[in-house]
Amino acid sequence: MSTAVVRAESSPERERLADMQRSFDQSFARALAGEAESLERMIMIRLAGEPFLIRAGQITGLAKAKRIVPLPSRIPELLGLAGIRGTLLPVFDLTAFLEPRARGSTPAWLALGGRDLPIALAFDEFEGQVALARASLYADESGMPRRHVQLLARIGSSVQPVIDIPSILEVIRKHTGLIGPGKE
Repeated sequence: MSTAVVRAESSPERERLADMQRSFDQSFARALAGEAESLERMIMIRLAGEPFLIRAGQITGLAKAKRIVPLPSRIPELLGLAGIRGTLLPVFDLTAFLEPRARGSTPAWLALGGRDLPIALAFDEFEGQVALARASLYADESGMPRRHVQLLARIGSSVQPVIDIPSILEVIRKHTGLIGPGKE
């Protein structure tokens, strides 16, 4: 009967091997953490048939626009009130902030925003989410500035404007008389 002899590795060899494995594993963890830090989550939407992006960190959520009750108002962007998650929120037309023109269709989606001034911004179509490298974002230096668009984003071969939600919330604060600290 033969018996196999198993040699135990010496303690220093085991420690060295464990250190090498830890170092190898940590190099991947550092790469993933660095990669996540350089990505920006964006919401892809359409307004009047045109693609736009919204930084996910600048809104608190999305909701389907079920019923918006019109209100008389001197604020042209105000569409009315909507019940969202048990709360009545004023609904503003996102298209009207970017290009003051008449809306042709009823908005299908609402971007929820404003932690200190909860509101909903109505838009036409939700197309999904995308994580973009921050390096693909750049200032709009086209010479044709758009209201509430300061950045452009390259997605593949296309360039899409990024809507600046905090600047829209600041306009709403001023229109409504609720001027206070804009902490969006």
